[in-house]
Amino acid sequence: MPSLSLDDLTQNSGRIDTAFTSALVSTHVSGISLLATPNIPGAMQKVNPHAVMAILDAASKLYKYVIVDMPRQELPWSLAVMGGSDFVGLVSELTIPSLHLTRTHIQHAQSVLGDRTTIEPVISKYERRSFRNALRLSDAEAALERNIWATICQDADTAREAINCGEPVGAVRKDSRYAKDARKLVEKLVALHANNDVENSGSIAA
Repeated sequence: MPSLSLDDLTQNSGRIDTAFTSALVSTHVSGISLLATPNIPGAMQKVNPHAVMAILDAASKLYKYVIVDMPRQELPWSLAVMGGSDFVGLVSELTIPSLHLTRTHIQHAQSVLGDRTTIEPVISKYERRSFRNALRLSDAEAALERNIWATICQDADTAREAINCGEPVGAVRKDSRYAKDARKLVEKLVALHANNDVENSGSIAA
């Protein structure tokens, strides 16, 4: 069950701190902590953007890494969350409509955020085997005018099993192709975070 309620996300942000956020977090035996949101039709439009940012600010003080699973549609708080993130991975598929939408999202986000946030494409449901008339990674890179940052293979059986069991993929089939791709993605994110820490060490923000 979601730990956050709609009231939590629409309230005055001044009441949100680390104690409030910590009380809403559920932790899996694997060590992953989850702050789940309610699935209520139309709820996203009622959310107070300041409440979202206050919760994420508190979460960043509690955890070294914070991953936000954002909806595809842009909401009043979307760009604020992206602007406060070190890295944004825009998930796409190897289809013309998906790549076109991803390119539009990247261009719009960069026009607002500039170079403050790294935005990179991640291809989901990727098949390494070549099929006739199928798009390739090189086609995606040409369409997006940038390199593909990472790929996640198509492994519907593993994903379905993890969802039905309510477990992380790595806990269900840790040696599956899906789990291996996800692990590579996490390792790249950790390495990126470490490099950013080195580059920013000794710097003073004025």
